[in-house]
Amino acid sequence: MKDKYLFYYDESYHDRSITKKDETLNIYHDNSSINFVTSIIGFSKNNSKKIFDKFLKFEDNVRKIYKLEQEHEIKGTLIKPKNFKYGIASMNKNSIMFYNDFFNLFDSDLIIQLTFINKVFFIIQNIFRVNQIKLENYVGIKEIFFTLAKVICTYRPKIVLDKIFNCDSTDYEVIESIIKFINDINKKNYHKRFKENEINTLDDFKKILEKFDLDISFRTNNKYRWNYKHNILAIELLLNELKIKTKKVKLCIDEEENTVNEARKYNFRKVKSVNSKQNIGIRMSDILCNFFSRMLKAIDDQFKY
Repeated sequence: MKDKYLFYYDESYHDRSITKKDETLNIYHDNSSINFVTSIIGFSKNNSKKIFDKFLKFEDNVRKIYKLEQEHEIKGTLIKPKNFKYGIASMNKNSIMFYNDFFNLFDSDLIIQLTFINKVFFIIQNIFRVNQIKLENYVGIKEIFFTLAKVICTYRPKIVLDKIFNCDSTDYEVIESIIKFINDINKKNYHKRFKENEINTLDDFKKILEKFDLDISFRTNNKYRWNYKHNILAIELLLNELKIKTKKVKLCIDEEENTVNEARKYNFRKVKSVNSKQNIGIRMSDILCNFFSRMLKAIDDQFKY
């Protein structure tokens, strides 16, 4: 592909650090989420006028429906939170029309990427990172970490969170807290057949911890700073898959300094921090990211213990 490309990046539920205060994590607050969501909308520069013109018509139609002034910026937050409580089933007529018209803009000219990173999984990977060599021989260790992150998100165990959010925790205290939590959860779910795979996975992990015992060390912290390389690596993987050279891509990012600084470490043609009010592509990416992040949060809220 010889064309030059325009990529527009946005993100939802971004926390620069994950912290614990007053017995809860900042990612558990109502205005936050346990998942970090990013979106990319990209296309050949040659198709930009056609794509932008279609989106501007969509925006004009939305302003008419919602009786908005011409200068009103159209973003995902236009749709009220109550419309997401039960997914599409809870959406009013205007909200359904909004998303129906928006997704009808999508065709084969657009390149779409969505990434979903569970923040607790991110923490689990961080505290076990010092054990990578010891644990990498275990088949399915990432799946085990994911299961552990899932049950921590669901049950929010104080016994574990107190230890992994304390830089003074000993290795023994961390292991003991995780094993006790696994024992409690598996005992609670023992007779639930649909939890069988989860129980077996957690039992396997408990055996790994018991085998290593004090030979495993942990890197616990009072707060965990977000690593922005995952955001950009995902874009690089997408470009590799599409056989698009990074130097052919101008990457526009919705005013997030840390993401912009990370992206500038890569070989993009240009990386630009932009304001969504002045950038059509960012507004498109914003609506896409906002939709999926709020849908996912609604699901997470239904399943928390």
